Amino acid sequence: FEELEAWGHQRDSELQQIKKEAERYQGAVHRLEKERNDLLNEKDSAERQLSQQSEDDKTHREQLFHRVAKLHGANARLLDKIRDLEGRLCASESTPALDPAADTYSHPA
Repeated sequence: FEELEAWGHQRDSELQQIKKEAERYQGAVHRLEKERNDLLNEKDSAERQLSQQSEDDKTHREQLFHRVAKLHGANARLLDKIRDLEGRLCASESTPALDPAADTYSHPA
């Protein structure tokens, strides 16, 4: 009977060690699950930031495109005005003549 009792105590001791080990493993599993969830949240946050940055970059590129197009249009209008002024200057230098009788400029037809 004493052997049986000693065996029972040994079994109880082994069961307590197994329970402690199981609790330790369970704690490790919980820590790993928390770390995994934290990493997944970081990944999701980084993906959202990249997506937002991509959208911001796209918007910025579109704004730049419109500004360049607007500047190109303004440049074209300025070139047209310069050509018009050059044409008028050339015409005024070569065509008009002072009509002394009328005291006005006359333009030959």
